[in-house]
Amino acid sequence: MNKNRRLLQQYLIENIGLVIALLTLSILISVLSLTVPWFMQYFTDTVVIGGAWEHTGTVIIAFLVIILLRFAIDLMYERLMAYLVFQKITLSLRQRVEHILIYMKCRYLYKKKEEIAEKDIETILLGDVDAFKNVLSQTIKFFTEVLKLIVYLFVLLYYSLPVGLIVCARIPVYYIVSNLYDRPLSTRSEKNRAVQSKLIQKVKKIFQSLPAIKTFQMESRVEQDLDGQVTDYCRNQGKISMLNAGYQELNTAINTLLNVLVLVLCGRAILQGNMTLGTMMLISNIQSRTTMPLFFFNNYYLQYKSSFPGISRLVRFLETETETAASCPNKPHFETLSLRNVSYSYVEGQCALENFSLEIRSGDKLILTGDNMAGKSTLLKLLAGLLTADKGQIFIDGKVSTDHELRNLATLFLQNQDSYCYFDQEGSGGEVQLMNLSMMRDVSSPLILLDEADASINHSRLDEVYQFLDSDATVILVTHRNTGHILQKYPNARLMHMKA
Repeated sequence: MNKNRRLLQQYLIENIGLVIALLTLSILISVLSLTVPWFMQYFTDTVVIGGAWEHTGTVIIAFLVIILLRFAIDLMYERLMAYLVFQKITLSLRQRVEHILIYMKCRYLYKKKEEIAEKDIETILLGDVDAFKNVLSQTIKFFTEVLKLIVYLFVLLYYSLPVGLIVCARIPVYYIVSNLYDRPLSTRSEKNRAVQSKLIQKVKKIFQSLPAIKTFQMESRVEQDLDGQVTDYCRNQGKISMLNAGYQELNTAINTLLNVLVLVLCGRAILQGNMTLGTMMLISNIQSRTTMPLFFFNNYYLQYKSSFPGISRLVRFLETETETAASCPNKPHFETLSLRNVSYSYVEGQCALENFSLEIRSGDKLILTGDNMAGKSTLLKLLAGLLTADKGQIFIDGKVSTDHELRNLATLFLQNQDSYCYFDQEGSGGEVQLMNLSMMRDVSSPLILLDEADASINHSRLDEVYQFLDSDATVILVTHRNTGHILQKYPNARLMHMKA
């Protein structure tokens, strides 16, 4: 919650000039919006009751001029709001999101199938940007409505102190009523969303299982489950409708009571000679306007609450560290890469790699072999910056490296690549691997890491994998195949055996 507010405050403070201009325009709009009740007051008291019909044309022209002026200021307000929200803030946020997404792509940090794919992350985050944009614009309008309410209350207190005090008392009453209904409504809405989600999942399962349904008994059981979900959803939806109806009716009753009190007070003042009929019309019109900001405050709160998960996700995403220009040169290069006493454990107490040291020079070709669980894949992930060593350090040209720098140097061909969304997944296993390897040839990384890239490849096409050993890049190949053939064709490669 605090981080969400800080993000809102950050963008409001960064654009404080435009925010002040918008609030100034909103005050002008609020004052000009009183043109209608003031016109009604003047026309009733001066023209109709006072008989000054000769001023009718002048009054109407002045009224029309003020309406046009208000329209021009309102248009200026909306254009300035659009400029602030879309061109200044939304564009800036989208650029930040896209920058981080590009950075994430260069890390080769891809989600598994059962998790969210990166394209879905991008869609969700851009939706979160829109949610934040809406909340931000609503926040500015919130302050605008506060100013309007203050102007209206000031005018009411000026013309009639009792009416102004009654309208002021309406504010806490309104919030008491909204709080009485907010909790059960939000609880019911959460239950409704949960039931709706279950219903959708149930329908999906039914569609997926239709070809497999063979007996009437299975169909009957599925229908009973679905009927139960639908019944729960409809019952809950009915309760939400009843709560909404009760909330609206109670608000209507309170507003009606308030209007009656205002009319009684104004009528009494007219009979006592302390108020004119036109003033009563002005007061009645303005006090009815005070309910609109109150409704807006509640809608703003509900919108912010509904957008809270998305904004929180956006805030967490914007905290992602990205490489600076210094740590991400256009042409990454290294002379030596050293691992010194590096250890890593996926599970505490069970080392996948323990006190491992290795020296690699630019252009080296290294073939790794060894038993399963020897730590070969873990080693490649550490070199690619996907994992951070628990102990020990990795040095680039004698300096302690960061995961950012390693990710910038390396291109990693992951084992079991069909579990990662950035790989092409159409075709047989060997075909997929060869297509993905062809994609890697277009990447000019100085460090190529191949984790069993020759698995599932037909023997006649193995050279399409091993030709990386003939490139200018530094290459580390993990393989379980016969290394004699590889070393015979690529004698510059050196063999290293890892033990579990």
